[in-house]
Amino acid sequence: MITQNSSQREGFRARIRRFAFHDSVDNPEAWRCFAVLLMLLLNIPALEAQLYIDGAPIIINQSSRAEGLGLSYVSESVEPSGMYWNPASLAFTNGIQFSLGMYQVWDGQYASVYGNGSAQLSKRHAIGIGFRHIPYGTDWTSPTLVYQSMDVGYSFRVLDVLSIGVLAMMSKAQTYSQDVFTVFSSVGLFYAPSSGIRYGITFEGIGNGVDYSRYTLERKRGISRSLRMGASYSYPATRSHKMLTMAISGEKQFGMDGYTYYLGLEVSPFNFVDLRIGYVEKPDESLYYTSGGRYGLGLKIGSFGIDYVTSPSLSALRHHQVTFRLRLQRDTLEPGP
Repeated sequence: MITQNSSQREGFRARIRRFAFHDSVDNPEAWRCFAVLLMLLLNIPALEAQLYIDGAPIIINQSSRAEGLGLSYVSESVEPSGMYWNPASLAFTNGIQFSLGMYQVWDGQYASVYGNGSAQLSKRHAIGIGFRHIPYGTDWTSPTLVYQSMDVGYSFRVLDVLSIGVLAMMSKAQTYSQDVFTVFSSVGLFYAPSSGIRYGITFEGIGNGVDYSRYTLERKRGISRSLRMGASYSYPATRSHKMLTMAISGEKQFGMDGYTYYLGLEVSPFNFVDLRIGYVEKPDESLYYTSGGRYGLGLKIGSFGIDYVTSPSLSALRHHQVTFRLRLQRDTLEPGP
């Protein structure tokens, strides 16, 4: 009896090791997990912002690539800005990277200047930093509201294929007569059983936001919490040049009806060119965050890259965005994307 129980335990441990550490797209357990997660996305119980204008959330996007993939970024780990969708992805963002960019709404109501950076402290530890500066108003030289944020993320690799992370966002909203400080945070889990398949889950809404209405700032306490889940697939999985990347994620904002879905596709016909298309489907339309398509382009020359994305659809809040990226050092961390 003891021998039989011992054999059963060893068999179970062997299955766990094959599932968690097998670095191949031929891993059937990884494919089954990918398929199950896609089905769960259709039934999970949306991105909560820290800044609101007249009660409508302002989405502060830190990445042109993420926008080009339809904001389906909870399971992506290409650049440091991924920490805003999933802080655990920092552990899989190789080397030392920096990015700087600008997001602009076509009607001129607001824009965002942002920057991000990440570094691998060791094989297990990684950090990320970011900032945002948003002037809001018809005249950017004299905005009615200025929103600034300094953000810090940390990620730890629990296993070679699994990491956890936390992100803290410290912000200040300022008008002519008011200053409001808030702290907002999120926690995430990132799982990469192979170099071609990745999963992510993030819980956010811990902290406070700020609402700007009728020239008055008000701290928004007890903001709705949300859960995001996503999966990504890249082909070929065994090469550094991924010719195809597909990403899907879903989000549920607790206490509110409906679900938000994000879809993204990236095609790289050449090693230096990326073509992207994304779509966001939201259950209800709001002034600053709506359904619609995004179209993006990425160019890479050595360690330097530039990404551009636009959304010409009126239903998706017409905007464009550009991001410059620089990679100073690249480490090989396996397994992972």
